[in-house]
Amino acid sequence: MLLILEIAMLIGGIYAIVTGKVPGILIGGGKHQVTESTSRIFGVLWILPLPIALGGGLVLALLWGEAGVEYAALLELVAVLGISLLSVVMIRVMGKPTVPENDIEATIARKANGALMYAMLSFTGFATLFIAPLAWVHANQALKLIEQHQTGHQYQSKANTARTLAAVTTFLWSLACICLLTLVATNP
Repeated sequence: MLLILEIAMLIGGIYAIVTGKVPGILIGGGKHQVTESTSRIFGVLWILPLPIALGGGLVLALLWGEAGVEYAALLELVAVLGISLLSVVMIRVMGKPTVPENDIEATIARKANGALMYAMLSFTGFATLFIAPLAWVHANQALKLIEQHQTGHQYQSKANTARTLAAVTTFLWSLACICLLTLVATNP
């Protein structure tokens, strides 16, 4: 589970360094904005857990053998949680809160951010069959509001991304369930 978080942080960190933007899901769903240079600092920070876990785990295993592996797992947990907590604190200190222009835009933002959150959570397990449809519904509601009121276009890509992720995870987990049922049916 930690490896999934580390890979997500690595991808978000690379994105922040390359584009100079921080993915909204990592900083509270777009409730805060940071400058381009600050986002690159966050990018470097978010890349750190994976090298710390790999390098620290290797060193601890070489130094203490079997006991070092247990310490490596603790180091990995501390690195992920510590950098996540540090990121949240830094966003609150360095980021400027964004204020939606009106109530409709706030609703669109809430729907799009919720859809993306549900879509990201749908990768975590069999709950996908329940969470992915929620992502799809929220994304469709956000897109419908954008179309009706001609506002909140900055949230359109989040809603589309959430719909795509929901569709992909539903397909993959459905395929996994079919494969599992096929294996169970063929092996008495």
